[in-house]
Amino acid sequence: MKTDSAPPQATLWEPLGVTAFRLLWIATVISNVGMAIQGVAATWLMMSVDARPTMVAALQAAATLGTCKQCLVGLSGGTIVRRGLDSQPHTCSTSVFRTLWRGG
Repeated sequence: MKTDSAPPQATLWEPLGVTAFRLLWIATVISNVGMAIQGVAATWLMMSVDARPTMVAALQAAATLGTCKQCLVGLSGGTIVRRGLDSQPHTCSTSVFRTLWRGG
């Protein structure tokens, strides 16, 4: 006897049924909201301390450098040793911002 039963359709919400995935997803959403709030607060503080466009741009550039560096680390795959690059993700952006702050 042959039955024509189609496989069950996967829904968009199906992965959230797995507890571990759901917890990780919620933590990621909360983290992203927190990062957005921190970015707004940093820009707001920078505008109240020193509203020169150079300083605001330096803050934005310093915040972006960490993300760019992590993208390069990810793209490199296994071709280079990533331990040194991953260990201090914000060191580069902090030092660049300090340099721009002193020079600006």
